[in-house]
Amino acid sequence: MGLWLAVFNDEGDVVASISKRPNFLPIIDTVLAFLALDISLQYS
Repeated sequence: MGLWLAVFNDEGDVVASISKRPNFLPIIDTVLAFLALDISLQYS
């Protein structure tokens, strides 16, 4: 999962590559906020 770029030579061999992992922090923040809200509603 993520983005990648590969550069191949004329023979089809990979000569360079760049990869980047996705940033899941916004999703994690949303899930944690939802869980905190759910827990606070259960105990109020």
